[in-house]
Amino acid sequence: MMPERVNELDYDALLMEIHDFMLTLPTTWWANRPSDTPMRTIKTIIHNMTKIKGAGILQHLNSIPKHSEL
Repeated sequence: MMPERVNELDYDALLMEIHDFMLTLPTTWWANRPSDTPMRTIKTIIHNMTKIKGAGILQHLNSIPKHSEL
C-alpha cells in the first residue's frame, strides 16, 4: 500500500516518530520480551520506505540526531 501513497507520506515526521519510538523502546529492550512484533513492524516500515525512496531516504534523516539507533 505504501508505493501507491508515497506522495502522501511525510517521511520526516514518520522517521522522527520511529526515532522517538526507538528511544523509548530500543532494540535491546525487545530481546527480553516474548514478542518483538512491534519492533519487527517498525523495521519492515523502514525497509519499505527505503525501497521506495532509495538513497533519497537519507535527506529525510537531517532532523534525526546522529546518535539515534535509527
